[in-house]
Amino acid sequence: MNYDAKEYVNALYALDNGWTGKGVLVGVLDTGVVPTALDLVGQLSPLSKDFGSIITTGTATDPNGNPIVTSSTPRNVLGDLNSDHGTAVASIIAGKIDGQGSEGYAPNAQIVDLRTDSLNTTTGVDALGSVAAQAALDYAGANNIKIVNRSSTSISADTGLQAAVARYAATGGLVINSAGNSSGANPDEYTAGNVTTANMAGWLFVVSVRVTDTSYTIATYSSQCGALAAICVAAPGDNVATRITVANPNGALGGFGGTSSAAPVVTALAADILSKWPQLTGQQAGQIIENTATNIGPAAIYGHGLVNYQAALSPINPILTASAAYNAPSSPVSTSVLVVPNAVGSKQILNSLKSVTILDQYGRNFNVDLSNHVVQPSAQDNHWLNRRLEVLSNGNSDSLNLPGISANYSFTKLRYGVGEHDFQTLMTSGQLSLYHGHNEFFANFNGSDAISRDLFGLAPTSDLVNAYGPQATTTMGIARYSEKGRLAFSLTNGVQNGMRVNAASISYAHNNTHLKLALLDENGAVFGTPTGSGGLQLANGDQTITGEVGQAVTIGTWTLNGYASLGATRLKINPNSLITGADTLITSRMGLTATGPAWGGRLSFGLAQPLSVISGNAQLSYGNSYDLASQSLDYGTTQASLANRVRYQMTAGYEKAIGDAHLRIGATKDINTGEARALMSFQRRL
Repeated sequence: MNYDAKEYVNALYALDNGWTGKGVLVGVLDTGVVPTALDLVGQLSPLSKDFGSIITTGTATDPNGNPIVTSSTPRNVLGDLNSDHGTAVASIIAGKIDGQGSEGYAPNAQIVDLRTDSLNTTTGVDALGSVAAQAALDYAGANNIKIVNRSSTSISADTGLQAAVARYAATGGLVINSAGNSSGANPDEYTAGNVTTANMAGWLFVVSVRVTDTSYTIATYSSQCGALAAICVAAPGDNVATRITVANPNGALGGFGGTSSAAPVVTALAADILSKWPQLTGQQAGQIIENTATNIGPAAIYGHGLVNYQAALSPINPILTASAAYNAPSSPVSTSVLVVPNAVGSKQILNSLKSVTILDQYGRNFNVDLSNHVVQPSAQDNHWLNRRLEVLSNGNSDSLNLPGISANYSFTKLRYGVGEHDFQTLMTSGQLSLYHGHNEFFANFNGSDAISRDLFGLAPTSDLVNAYGPQATTTMGIARYSEKGRLAFSLTNGVQNGMRVNAASISYAHNNTHLKLALLDENGAVFGTPTGSGGLQLANGDQTITGEVGQAVTIGTWTLNGYASLGATRLKINPNSLITGADTLITSRMGLTATGPAWGGRLSFGLAQPLSVISGNAQLSYGNSYDLASQSLDYGTTQASLANRVRYQMTAGYEKAIGDAHLRIGATKDINTGEARALMSFQRRL
């Protein structure tokens, strides 16, 4: 029953996921609850207590035997034929799902029947209504009943009730109260004057809305949130409930409307919250309900909006925290992303993050899958390829050769407007060498991978430094030539999008053999890739030492060029991240290219293994459970391999001079993924 109403507030999400209010005591301050009613058998707590009148020897007394004056019909049982209203409210909250009744919104909650004689309380005319309500609230506070549903309103100011709500609020308790059916601009309790600064924290008011598939409108009878919009929400005011009649003393299904029907919808949601997170107070449950309600119109009418079970039972501003042993501050989950470089394996990290316990801003624990916060760029070297496209699109080049000086540079024209002359000339690469005796002083900008070092086969760059730090763009160095070969020392650096790399390298080349050793320091990136943010950042950067050997062999008119390198990398761990440590990462890369004459130009094809981590683990420390006694996360540590599946790329390229221009065509295919690319340029030489 109440399928439509539950659907409108996403209550079916709660039921489908096992949030049923189990273990929560819900006070129902009302006309009483019939314990034998259809769907309420076994749902009443032994803490239920009658605060109404009792007739003995013709005299009306309170439960303690004190004489009272009442205008209400005297009662002699906890729930009887006069308990229709209270029973209906209780069935909306906790009616069992057994096919016998209306099926409540929190079907496993326990109802604490706090019976009073009258729905309305005032002073003078019906003293018992006020006295009973005060006593019931004090009883709820003393027995750790965190939420009380009060589907009733006061007729006039009641100082005793005001003080009782304040006392109950001091325990963390929350009175979820119907706004009233007077069509007023404010909740009836506000109009009566019973909401005060001292007790405001203990109230949450509920207005009634009529919901259709296309609209939400305030019920014509319902009071509005008005001046109490900050502590007011809306809920469906038309529900099916268990009704008590003379013909059906144990109840029968019937319609039950009004703000009296809307309030228990909200109370049941509070019970679901407290069932999952018993460490919360009733007021915290109310704040969660307020902060997750769906905005359906002006706050003066609907307050925070229509209650939303799914939103209220989902994390609110969740945070990530590493173990306190690492003194790591919390980071919002929403801004935490782990970017895994192409060279690094992500499979075990993904598996490790599939079950992580986090807290939200209310200290509620959730077990979540964070693997969707892990991102790995395409296997293609996009940074390198984009630079290639920039160099070659509309590209031109020129060179200068003088005694002791050689230089060349490339530039491109970029359009910035629609006019005929709306172009900007941008230098994309340049090289300058000064020779003095056996010494060479050189400087490069994008020089190491500008045009044809890798023979335009779209293979990973053959330059060692650029392979580990592709954001490196500027190099300065000195070389010494002798009969034994060329010995060079260089410094390289570069910055791109906040990623910085500095490198020092020493190289030696003799005949067809070259050797190179490099030290790199990266900040904001690992292997040229940004590493994420917040509590999931892989690292702040890295430090790498790497060496390479290369060899060229000539066979007739063809040349075979091969290289291979090994590296060792230490990650700079971010103290705010769940990744709290890592082994030294061992990396490798290699390539083999054959180049020779063909069709009036030069043809190349080959096989390359891009940079890959071949061994090394990361240590992840994060919450894996929640300890209710200490209200804190229990942490665990796991190891995740960063070794990557080695990838191979087949490459092919062709270049040919045509007059004063240069034609280049290149293609590559990733053997592992099947991803293929091709690129062509026609560059004119000045």
